[in-house]
Amino acid sequence: MTRWSKAVGFIIAAFAVTVAACGGGGGGALPGPTPPPVASPSPTPAHGFVQFAIPTGGAAPHGIAAGPGGTSLWFAEFSTNKIGTMTLAGAIPGPITEFTVPTAASLPREITLGPDGNLWFTEQHGMKVGRITPAGVITEFALASNAFPRYITSGPDGNLWFGMPGNNTIGKMNTSGTLLNAFPVLSAPNEILGIRAGPDGNLWFCEGSSHKIARITTAGVITEFAVPGSARPVDIVGGPDGNMWFTDSTGKLGRMSTSGAILSSTAVPASGSLPIFITIGFDGNVWFDDIGTTPGLWRVTSPALVFTQFSLAASSEPNGITAAGGAMWFVDIGSNSVTRLIP
Repeated sequence: MTRWSKAVGFIIAAFAVTVAACGGGGGGALPGPTPPPVASPSPTPAHGFVQFAIPTGGAAPHGIAAGPGGTSLWFAEFSTNKIGTMTLAGAIPGPITEFTVPTAASLPREITLGPDGNLWFTEQHGMKVGRITPAGVITEFALASNAFPRYITSGPDGNLWFGMPGNNTIGKMNTSGTLLNAFPVLSAPNEILGIRAGPDGNLWFCEGSSHKIARITTAGVITEFAVPGSARPVDIVGGPDGNMWFTDSTGKLGRMSTSGAILSSTAVPASGSLPIFITIGFDGNVWFDDIGTTPGLWRVTSPALVFTQFSLAASSEPNGITAAGGAMWFVDIGSNSVTRLIP
């Protein structure tokens, strides 16, 4: 799935194509080459893409989240074992500051804003969950030796929830770092991917290898719902219509009601599409990144399901997306950068 071998450094060419579509039938690597300088943006942001180079080369950034108050961005550096942050408080974003994770070669994977105002991240190889304060102080909390945690989110109950595909469980941890429970997933073995809180007060997660979407209550009761065909759900988010929206790496965008009914499974209108991360944008629409043949971001409005594509250069690999400060932000493995899009 990953295309990390792509060349670092490129000029982004962006364009938007709007089409209407109907619903239908991750060991620490050595740092790579330092990316080329990136011009600072104007104090009055222009529309389009602007890159902000990550100081350490070959970071392989994974996941991105807005910090407290939306005045900063935080991301994991998978290959260089760091957590990066960038302030958005000034007229010009930046600079990027990096903090080294105490456990060597931990492979920090995904990151989320916790209910306590700190950032929480998973260590896929370190078998830990990490907490980093806005000042950059990191504390790690050990998990089972076979956990391999990946995706993480804040739950409606004030706890952190995350998938542990190594032992096929969903973890529930409080903000003191105590693992409260590890709930076994019904289908096994499994590929537990994206997890998010839904509008119904439950958590929802993707089971890529079993072709299912699952719901888990805050008490740990799991219900699985099959996604038709050879679907591989990857990431999920509560949509503006009160339903759950999910990316399907077979090139589709799906919607499911909170009762588990599939409402639509729509092909992304681009050949070779490979949608991964999904979020709600600053504009209230659904956004997702695409690492397929034509990498970039997509905006989808509802209920008509109108897709708008914002394309990147072929060497790009967007790998996490969030909204902050009236813009969409994502980390890009291909250019070793944090990138802003103002549509």
